[in-house]
Amino acid sequence: MKVLEDKENHDAIAWKHGGTQFSIRDRRRLCSEILPNYLERKTIRYDAFVRRLRRWKFNRTSSGSDTRIYNHPVSLLGSWNSFFT
Repeated sequence: MKVLEDKENHDAIAWKHGGTQFSIRDRRRLCSEILPNYLERKTIRYDAFVRRLRRWKFNRTSSGSDTRIYNHPVSLLGSWNSFFT
């Protein structure tokens, strides 16, 4: 997933646990500055992005204080672009 691979975005969104999970650290920046560069829409609400994640079979998990962790049953590191079709 290019958005996760770009180190400039790691303060807002980053991979965890070998590519089966990622955490959203700054949802405001993610939706207003980052996602418009990667999605076909120039504006996206956080709840709309979460719906897309569910459609792509991601599940929200909770791990300690970081409650915006999403996981997928298949390792996705490097193959995220297929989800944007």
